[in-house]
Amino acid sequence: MLDPTLMPRLKIGLDFDDTLMHTREALVNLLNSLHNTSIRIEDCEDYYLSHPWELTEEKFHAMFENYQDQIHTQPPLEGLLETLTLWSPHASFSVITGRPEVWLPSASAWLAKHNIPFENLIASRFIGGKGAVAKNLDLDFFIEDHAEFATEIANANIPVFLL
Repeated sequence: MLDPTLMPRLKIGLDFDDTLMHTREALVNLLNSLHNTSIRIEDCEDYYLSHPWELTEEKFHAMFENYQDQIHTQPPLEGLLETLTLWSPHASFSVITGRPEVWLPSASAWLAKHNIPFENLIASRFIGGKGAVAKNLDLDFFIEDHAEFATEIANANIPVFLL
């Protein structure tokens, strides 16, 4: 019988937003609070949430930076901690996000708060995108919630699971 400690560990890529926590839900709740609206997440067809509140990219980034702590009060997705605990002896995790690098400290603090094991936390936005980063890390597979990013990762010949 093979010794499991001698087997190579899988290298798994994880998106952060809406893969580890309900970020869009937190953002919709926050934006409703800030703008005194009652827009439902189901009514938000734009992935980046700009239309319902008429936010420019600059306004959205400023809002996110000012309210990072409030956004990161969401718990991990149901079953996430148990799943990662089961996989941890057999895998390493790289969290790769499309967020700007300036938002990484709050993401890192959230990961630490919830004892989520990870080897890397990378903002891929300005270093070639998620596909290039996943390829560079030689990931075995990636878990992603956004179809456009999933396609980019798949085009880099990394198997991807779209949530």
